[in-house]
Amino acid sequence: MLKPQFQNKPAFCNILWQRPININQKRGRVLVLGGEKQIDKVLRFCEVLYFMQIKTIKLAYPDAMNKTYKEILPIEYHYPLKSSREKNLSITNYNVIKNDLDNFDIIVLGIGLSQNQETKELIKKLIGLKKPILFCDDVSLRQSDLLIKRATESIIFLDQNSVTLYLNKKILDLASSRQNTLENLSEIVNNTRNVILYQSPFNKQVSVIAQDKIIITDLANAEILIPTTAALWSQNIEKPLQSAATACFITKIWQENFTNPKDITKVIYKTENLCDKL
Repeated sequence: MLKPQFQNKPAFCNILWQRPININQKRGRVLVLGGEKQIDKVLRFCEVLYFMQIKTIKLAYPDAMNKTYKEILPIEYHYPLKSSREKNLSITNYNVIKNDLDNFDIIVLGIGLSQNQETKELIKKLIGLKKPILFCDDVSLRQSDLLIKRATESIIFLDQNSVTLYLNKKILDLASSRQNTLENLSEIVNNTRNVILYQSPFNKQVSVIAQDKIIITDLANAEILIPTTAALWSQNIEKPLQSAATACFITKIWQENFTNPKDITKVIYKTENLCDKL
């Protein structure tokens, strides 16, 4: 297995130095598919994207929830899709999303998705799209065999519950240590275009795992990690590993000093100052 690199200082400063610094330089276009449940989490996700200077933020949700989101979400974020009879995302939305891919840099699957069967079928079809996708929910991870075979870049967020889905193993089949879990994940990532973000339950660390690197960051609370990763990746689409690792470090600094997403700008300035001293 690759020897892990511990990120005690920013490993990829160029990701920060090249990011937008004002509203006129915004870039990155993100389509978030979800919003069926966990509305507070969905809003938090969009809020982080906003403070990361993302140019286009769209939340794809069932149009049965139009009234709810009209009251709490800026109109420019709305991307209502056809609802199924159960008021979840309909499978018929696949062609709508497919035909609109050029308007987005990445798709995020899993922010507030339900366990509805039609939603699961929609996710299964979307996995086959030739578009970078960030996966972060059990609903999408249940298609682990399809994820592993994806020919297009993916970033996959795993905690200990979802890692068992991804590896197609029971928790008892995985030795309860970071080393053995990393070995399993490293083996399965090899020869794929996937990058894994793994939040360990055994210690306060998050590992970024790719074919040629494992980068570990001390990180107890991953609350803003996924939206920060989505933001940086959409702004650096050819650098998923670097984007994810930088998101880990930003999240580390944020959790140590702040609690409000609007303070992410302060975190970035603080991290850039660390880069200047390297």
